[in-house]
Amino acid sequence: MNTDTDGSTPAVAATQPVTHCNTQPQPAFIGDVLLKKYQLHLPLYRQSQSLWRAAQVDVSRSTLCAAGMAAGALLVPVNAAQREELLARAYLPAAAPPVGVQSAEAPKGQNHRAWQWQYSAPGGPVVFDFQMSRGREGPKAFLQDYRGVIQTAAYAAYDSRIREVLIQAGCWAHVRRKFYDAHPLDPTAAAARDVVERIGRLYQTERQARDPKLAAAGRQALRQQHSVAEVSALKER
Repeated sequence: MNTDTDGSTPAVAATQPVTHCNTQPQPAFIGDVLLKKYQLHLPLYRQSQSLWRAAQVDVSRSTLCAAGMAAGALLVPVNAAQREELLARAYLPAAAPPVGVQSAEAPKGQNHRAWQWQYSAPGGPVVFDFQMSRGREGPKAFLQDYRGVIQTAAYAAYDSRIREVLIQAGCWAHVRRKFYDAHPLDPTAAAARDVVERIGRLYQTERQARDPKLAAAGRQALRQQHSVAEVSALKER
C-alpha cells in the first residue's frame, strides 16, 4: 500500500458487501420493475444501476427482463378477456401509433418502426395489439369477430374489414386538418373558413356534452339540437 509523503498510511473505506440476486424475484419486486418501466419509463439497465447504487444489490438487466417477460406471459389470458369484452361493444375507436423496436432487420444504428395498434371503448378496456408492420393483417386478425361501428383515421388497412361487415365512423380532427391548412393559403376564400368554423361549433357542443351531470339522453338531446344542423350544412357543401 502506498503511503503519503509524511509517512502516514491513508485510511481506506471498508468494502461494502455485494449481494447477488440468486433467488426468484418476488411478485412485489416484479410489480415495481414493471411500474417503473411502463409507467415511469425507466429502462431496465437504469433500474439495475439504481439497485446497485442504493443497496449494493447486483440484479442483472437480463434477470429483470426475464421477470418482466414471465409476468407478461401470465397476463396473456387477461388480455384475451379484455379483447373479448371490447369486441362485444357496439362502438370501437382504433388508432395505430408507431413505436421503435430493436431488430436485426433494421439498418445498423437504427430501430425498426413497429406499430402499437390500440383499440378502446368509452368507459371500457384499452387493448394494445403489437405488430411489426402497419399492414392490414394486424387489424384484420384482431377485428375478425367484431360487428359494429369502428372509428378510425382514413387508413386503408382497415378497409378489408370495414367493407365486409363494419360501419366506419370518421374523425373530425382529420376532416378539419386539411381545411385548416388551406385557409392561410387564401384567407379570402369563404369555404375553408366556413368548414373550420362549423367544426369548431361541433367541438363546442362536445365540450358541453362532457358535463358529468348530463346522462346519455341529455347528451343525445344536446347533439340533436346543435350538431345535426351543422353536420347537414357540411354535407351540402
